[in-house]
Amino acid sequence: MLQLLEALTAGSTLLLSFLIFTNPKGVNKQANFWLSIFMFSLAMLNLDALLITHKVYPTLPHLIGISDLLFFLVPPSIYFAALYFVSPQRKYRWTDPLHFFFFITYCILNLPALLMQDGPSKLKMMLTEEPMQADDYIASGIILVYTLVYCILSLLKINRHQKNVAQIHSSSEGIDLSWFKYFLICVLILAAVWAIYVLVQSDLLNYIVTTTYFVLVFFLA
Repeated sequence: MLQLLEALTAGSTLLLSFLIFTNPKGVNKQANFWLSIFMFSLAMLNLDALLITHKVYPTLPHLIGISDLLFFLVPPSIYFAALYFVSPQRKYRWTDPLHFFFFITYCILNLPALLMQDGPSKLKMMLTEEPMQADDYIASGIILVYTLVYCILSLLKINRHQKNVAQIHSSSEGIDLSWFKYFLICVLILAAVWAIYVLVQSDLLNYIVTTTYFVLVFFLA
């Protein structure tokens, strides 16, 4: 049952990311691009558990470590989606790459491991079954804070936009971003559930977390 929920969650999120990316109506391409990046990252993070369970990594060791990269891609991607939903005509700024500091830093620091050709050695290095160490908790804490900060910033952007719309337009139909506010709240709940699982790992909690992910992902859709 657990694996079925994981598969449905990962598959539906992946499909949704491609649907958003193709953007058939061609509306607000930048916002939908970043939203598709966020959904794709979320899909790959959910898929990681299945790849471990079904022992795909020993066959395709080059995939090991990719999911860890995506943890640092989720926060800025959702933030840029919010920026472009609020301001579709927004221009590129030289400070934009700074939002990907943690993602770029992780890539650089882990490049030797990510490019490692020896599959068995890479498996031993990156897929150990040892209990979480202090540095693992620190990394998880950074990811959680990183996600919370960007989600809160995105919510503030949306709230400010909603107030401006209410002052200028008598009707918000067609420009109302309340749906994205609810989307961000779901992301915050996902982050909180993930943090609880990291701190208190158990089989029962694993079922609860997976079920919560499944419900929230379908709500996001």
